[in-house]
Amino acid sequence: MKPIIFAGDSWTFGEGLELEDSNFRDFSKSFCKKNNIEYHWPHVEDISEGGSATMVRCTHRFPTVVSNHFKTFYISSGINGGDNTYAINYIKPIVEKYGEDSFSYIVLQFTDMFRDLEYHFWNIIKLIDDKDYSEGYPLNNFLSLWNAWDTSDCGLFIENMHSYNKKTNDGKHHLLYDTACKLQLEYKTYENFISGLIISQYKMYYDLLSVYKIPIICIGTWSKEDTLILKKINSPYVDFFTKKMVTLESNGIVSNYLSDLFDFKLNDFPYDNMLIHHQHPWTVNLHPTKKFHKVIADSVIKYIENLENSK
Repeated sequence: MKPIIFAGDSWTFGEGLELEDSNFRDFSKSFCKKNNIEYHWPHVEDISEGGSATMVRCTHRFPTVVSNHFKTFYISSGINGGDNTYAINYIKPIVEKYGEDSFSYIVLQFTDMFRDLEYHFWNIIKLIDDKDYSEGYPLNNFLSLWNAWDTSDCGLFIENMHSYNKKTNDGKHHLLYDTACKLQLEYKTYENFISGLIISQYKMYYDLLSVYKIPIICIGTWSKEDTLILKKINSPYVDFFTKKMVTLESNGIVSNYLSDLFDFKLNDFPYDNMLIHHQHPWTVNLHPTKKFHKVIADSVIKYIENLENSK
């Protein structure tokens, strides 16, 4: 088999798997306890990015398990994290430089869509309002408010100016009242607005990747909110990717989305041993364990074998 391109975020990168080395784990635990910090990449990047940690992490992450199974090697970014746009933009120059015929598959692991949506959000704002929102207005502040507003069935912003102003008087930057009203009148609900943003984003992904003849394999997002929205969307651009998602199976759960196989709230069975925090509570690190990486790898292997057998 030819090389495989893997693209994704910190889950593809394998953040936290270096803790499988007991010596490294003991050293890191001592450091974190002494400084009263959690085990997250920004805190330990200087000791985790290179050295023995890299070898351990690379050994256990799912791209390695998959490529070893097929006796090939894989291409992947050495960067931890990133959004879907970054992952896809990593693929494009690799394919164009080395040629489509050089690779057997592209495996794309989707991350939280809200990392990508800001560009499309501000483009929409510019169409409905000429106010300058160039700096200091985080997207999530307004979206969280609108989602909570709709969930509480508060109706239109324009009918509840006092309530809107009260909810946005928290010291954070929010959309001005007039702009929020225009946006709500245009899209009616938070769900309509988010769905439109996601479809627009997926169209961009489609335009970038559909031109290649290399088979694309997708791993559904770990974001529970994205999963709920994506399951409701009817769009050819979204379908292009969701129809290529691997089937994930663990603890009796079968799903196309990583988010359905674990719980960030750290409940018990059937979500045991899926996140690093379960194994090592001192880390408070919500990345997948070696066990979870094996679940993902097995699912990708099964998907590829089915493709290979159908040739």
